[in-house]
Amino acid sequence: NMIPDSSELTWLISIVHDVQPYPQNYETDVKLFDGENTQTLHIPYEHMTPTSDIRTVATYLYRNGRVRYDVETGLYAYRYIEPNIPLDQKTEPPKRNSQHQLLSRHIRQIYADERKKRVEVEFMRDPNHRLILPANWYDSIRTHNFDRNYIIDTLLTNGGSIDDDSFTFKNYVYSLHDTRKARTVSASIPSTVLRTVNLPNRQKHDLIRRYVDLVIRNDSVSQHKINRLIQLENPTDGRQLYFTPQDSQFIRQKQFQREDVINLLVNNAQIKRDESAHWLYYNNQYIQLPSSL
Repeated sequence: NMIPDSSELTWLISIVHDVQPYPQNYETDVKLFDGENTQTLHIPYEHMTPTSDIRTVATYLYRNGRVRYDVETGLYAYRYIEPNIPLDQKTEPPKRNSQHQLLSRHIRQIYADERKKRVEVEFMRDPNHRLILPANWYDSIRTHNFDRNYIIDTLLTNGGSIDDDSFTFKNYVYSLHDTRKARTVSASIPSTVLRTVNLPNRQKHDLIRRYVDLVIRNDSVSQHKINRLIQLENPTDGRQLYFTPQDSQFIRQKQFQREDVINLLVNNAQIKRDESAHWLYYNNQYIQLPSSL
């Protein structure tokens, strides 16, 4: 993700003559005037969230185009290059808007991992089956500051579809109904029946302590840069466990003390077991505990 050259960005800001967002048409009209030529761009909502902020527009143009400087004349020139995010021309705005509202109601949280350049969508009724967005969307989504509305519309205009109780994207189905009533098995939850293991407090504390110590040794405790949730990355499979906003705030207030993390999990998590492994269940998330514990 390139950092704008200050002189080129300043020049782009100077040639943005007029910005008119048209949310009802899902686009923003941008007029560029470099002193000689006028150019009008109709930028779809999927590419840039409607805005009237000139600097935001100029930054978008910089990241999606080429600025050329002519040494002989001392003049700049700009060529716009449309992002490679296809649009669904068959979907009329009113229909898309209703789909947007429906899908938005079913999304609990959007997680962005800037280190891994990965964005995941968590659904209300299917929290353990996250939708991982295509990797080549990451830069555009980051340019839009991980805007929830932009992400939802991008999903809908790139093949996402909603029926009565599910959302389908790239042949993967995500439940929109209560999974406790009709549970679907996904790759992110155990595929076998789990039973809760009622360990004595000391034994449960020791098991969780060993797990937290393992995570710490692997330098796998971090704070999400966007939503500020504290997360643990499982050393065995790379899956992430997110603390609730309240628990994350508590951990920050206590200055990330190891014992506080352990106690939160002891008090709020359950230990479960299937035929081959123990699982930690917390905040509607399953993490398989390493057998070495």
